[in-house]
Amino acid sequence: MSHNELERLANRRQWLRQLSIAALGYGSVSLTGADWPRLIPRRHVTSPTPIGCLPKNDYQHQGRSPSLVINSLTFQAIESDAYEAMIRDAANGDAVEPAETTRKRFRPNRSELTIDHCRISDVVLEITSGGDWSMSLLAEQNFAELDVGDELNPFAHLRRNRFHFEARLLASETAAQADAIESDQVDRAANPGRLFAARLAPKPFWVQRNEPRRLRWHDNDFQVLKAFPFTEAVEFEFFYQLDPLTSASQNVRRLEDT
Repeated sequence: MSHNELERLANRRQWLRQLSIAALGYGSVSLTGADWPRLIPRRHVTSPTPIGCLPKNDYQHQGRSPSLVINSLTFQAIESDAYEAMIRDAANGDAVEPAETTRKRFRPNRSELTIDHCRISDVVLEITSGGDWSMSLLAEQNFAELDVGDELNPFAHLRRNRFHFEARLLASETAAQADAIESDQVDRAANPGRLFAARLAPKPFWVQRNEPRRLRWHDNDFQVLKAFPFTEAVEFEFFYQLDPLTSASQNVRRLEDT
């Protein structure tokens, strides 16, 4: 047998050997039945995709204090420039038209809004008939040093907190009372309702320990323009968040603990 014939025979045997191996592999995959998908690599999803803004779990890493919600005092009306014109018309004997209120100024019914070691004071909100609004305040953290005989503040070691403050424009409270059918309790009348007109929520801000911040915001909002004529009061809300970097071992009290 020549050399060429021996080479062809060796190639043929190698080809038959490879064909047999392929056949055996196909047969093993066929016999496994439902196990064959495991041989195909694919992506595994361990958790469902959140819908909208819903969190993946109910635990929030940034602790949040309870909210402090208070109402404002009776607003201070600021007359327009027509007030001076009214005085001039009266001096000249001309017909006097009542001055129009173009600005309203609101302040909380308490001088300080304090939660734990965080405090906000000097709050003033002013809105105009054209939709402009401006708000200023003083924010402080760890505002007082520990004196002899005082209790130790467990939050005193925190270096900074994130403050959240907002104002909600309210119309005058309704004096009409609901009857027993409309009330949730048969023997009790419903509380007076309040109309929520607009919400002013500045961007949250950080406050460092022993470093007070005086802030001011101003903007124009179409909702303020529409709500100005019937806005009689303002509801202020304040709360703070812990800094996850400086409060890793700090326990956050729950709302029911207050």
